[in-house]
Amino acid sequence: MKEHVVINSNLSFLFLEDSESDFEIIKELLNDEGFDFTFKRVENEHDYTKELESNEFDIILSDFSLPGFNAFGALKIASDKCPDTPFIVVSGSIGEETAIELIKLGAVDYVLKDKPDRLPFTVKRALEEVEEKQARKQAEEILANEQYLMKMLLDNVPDHIYFKNIESKFIRINNAQATSFGLNDPQEAVGKSDFDFFKVEHATQAYEDEQTIINTGEPIIAKEEKAIRTDKSESWVTTTKMPLRDKLGNIIGTFGVSSDITQRKKAEEAITKRIADLEYFHSFVVKRELKMVELKKEINQLLKELGRDNEYIFK
Repeated sequence: MKEHVVINSNLSFLFLEDSESDFEIIKELLNDEGFDFTFKRVENEHDYTKELESNEFDIILSDFSLPGFNAFGALKIASDKCPDTPFIVVSGSIGEETAIELIKLGAVDYVLKDKPDRLPFTVKRALEEVEEKQARKQAEEILANEQYLMKMLLDNVPDHIYFKNIESKFIRINNAQATSFGLNDPQEAVGKSDFDFFKVEHATQAYEDEQTIINTGEPIIAKEEKAIRTDKSESWVTTTKMPLRDKLGNIIGTFGVSSDITQRKKAEEAITKRIADLEYFHSFVVKRELKMVELKKEINQLLKELGRDNEYIFK
């Protein structure tokens, strides 16, 4: 029993062929090979163009030479109207140079009518290429969408987001981080480190933290730190840093998010100072009151020694 090349269902073929007998031979050959298909035959440019405008096909088969028309013209029309549909030339005779030219222009392959056994394999390969192309296109669309979402996040989130290599040098930062560094473009930070933007004390601590993450794989979560830049401006941030891994799970750097909490820290400092002031005032008042009580008691004692009534009464 002959093994089928493929098992495809509901395929739609368009065959540009003016020979009824050749059409039947090709149709029977594909049927014997296990293809489940509908077959539409046209004989001229007008009908061919009309079918491509009105219907969708999985495969286009085309004779090379027809009255007033040939495979070059058919391929051009197919390329314009359905560029993703495989185009295969099925011809009685065709020169090698002509065949190569057709393939350069986009034809999948050519099959000689006196060697039709190649056609099922050619069709199978063409269909597989379409599937691979669709899968690749879908993957590219998914990747493009993920990249778009990442760009939207990096461009608009107010927090500072950054990625660093194993040497703690920036490989990417977002707009907010670039603005805080005084840069016009996030790309300007690539290859630089915290030592280019912060005082040595803060840059050194950040570097040590990141190297610890790289060596241990343990993240740093919500660490509050004071950042002093090279222009001596100060800010407070809460920082979370994680190990950056490649597809195999190897640590290749770090990435992190820092949120500015300068206003919150200033408010906390103001409240702390206010509490300290109130406590001092309270302590001062209490001490003063205690001294007044002692003074009043002393006055009462002196009055008693003089035989007079107390001036102050305590409850």
